[in-house]
Amino acid sequence: MRRASGGEVRVREARPGDLGRLLELYALLERPEGHLAPLASGAAEDLFTRVLLDPNQRTLVAETYGEVVGTLVLVTVPNLAHGGSPYALVENVVVDEEYRGEGVGRALMREAVRRAREAGAYKLALCSNTGRSEAHEFYRSMGFEETHVGFEVRP
Repeated sequence: MRRASGGEVRVREARPGDLGRLLELYALLERPEGHLAPLASGAAEDLFTRVLLDPNQRTLVAETYGEVVGTLVLVTVPNLAHGGSPYALVENVVVDEEYRGEGVGRALMREAVRRAREAGAYKLALCSNTGRSEAHEFYRSMGFEETHVGFEVRP
């Protein structure tokens, strides 16, 4: 049950015990066509262990009232270009629908920016589905600018 709004938002790195909640949040990212089958329990655990051990990526979670209500992944990539400065990417940004507009996404993004800056990244980039206009307004409010056109292919 959701508690009253206004709780403090705390951002931390994900822990193994967060997996179930992360999978619930990630389900909110699925497109309506549901093109991907859910991960089997053992496969999700194995993959999450690999993610947590990867030195170049951090899964951040936002908590309020002790409950994980949002997450994002921050990837910092070593780079030979740009004077050897790494670049950083944000992926899998999701906030529980009941907590949107309460500063959860803002706290997550601030922490991602802080960590990218601390790593010496020359940029922090993200991609967002073209139909997510509310998310785009949020990213603009966080100082992100539309500087490139994104492309993808599903192999």
